[in-house]
Amino acid sequence: MDPVLKMEGVSKRFLVSEGLKGKKTVIRAVEDFSCSLFPGELLGVVGESGCGKSTVAKMAVGLFPPDSGTIEVCGEKLGSMKGSERRKLARKIQLVFQNPYTSLNPRMKLSSILTEPLLVHGVASSKAEALEQAGELLEMVGLERGDLKKYPHEFSGGQRQRIGLARALSLSPEVLVADEPTSSLDVFAQAQLVNLLLQIKEERGMACMFISHNLNLVGQIAQRVVVMYLGRLVESGPTKAVLKNPLHPYSKLLIDSIPVADPQRSHLAKVATLGEPPSRTQRIAGCVFASRCPIADDRCRKEAPVLRSFKANGGIREVACWKAEKG
Repeated sequence: MDPVLKMEGVSKRFLVSEGLKGKKTVIRAVEDFSCSLFPGELLGVVGESGCGKSTVAKMAVGLFPPDSGTIEVCGEKLGSMKGSERRKLARKIQLVFQNPYTSLNPRMKLSSILTEPLLVHGVASSKAEALEQAGELLEMVGLERGDLKKYPHEFSGGQRQRIGLARALSLSPEVLVADEPTSSLDVFAQAQLVNLLLQIKEERGMACMFISHNLNLVGQIAQRVVVMYLGRLVESGPTKAVLKNPLHPYSKLLIDSIPVADPQRSHLAKVATLGEPPSRTQRIAGCVFASRCPIADDRCRKEAPVLRSFKANGGIREVACWKAEKG
């Protein structure tokens, strides 16, 4: 089975100004990242804040061009497309943004927000047809047709995220990239949105890349998981296998950080203080996690581990750690 989204050796760096003198500094957001997403699959991408998850999402849909590496969507290379070809590809892959308060134009009514992609991409042949389809989209995400007359500020955060989901689904994409869609919502709204997303995914047979820092949530909905640290992939594999028996020290740290409700087991949730992660402007010769890793040795600090594939407890894993087999 061919993947519907394939990223190979993708890197992205940003040049930013620092201080009053405007000194230029390179931020290494993503380094040599590779992953594949298959038809109908839900792939979880996890990691702490600032690890490059959102940058991966924006590169996957073409908002950020990669500095190196290749991205293929439904068998077509993203980087080589221009103009009408790029517009056609937008119908195959769409993004649900993280912040529902900034992803919708506050000056546009929902009628304009939802009909715009339908008319631009020729999904609807007339304004009337586009409005009819927009009403169906709102009903699909649990809102009402009458809401088309309203502005985004008239909705709650959870409702706004449903509107963002409706807009992303308006072109019937084969791939949906959800960039931490529940991070700004309360627990009840999170559960509603995730259940809605899973229901629509199953009905439409879409593939979904679900980006989150919530390991509990990813563990419940994803078939495979990718763990990122400081812009790099450090471990990937079947979700249950990775959560039950993590092989990379950083994966173990993330899982140990999951809150535990049982007071008798609360010690399992306590993680030793390992210090702050290194700056993304820093060039690191060895393993990016070595400065915080409790089992790192001289080789880890001097030589960057390669991503290796091997079978271990529950399925095929890919792990970037010299000591993974001993985990």
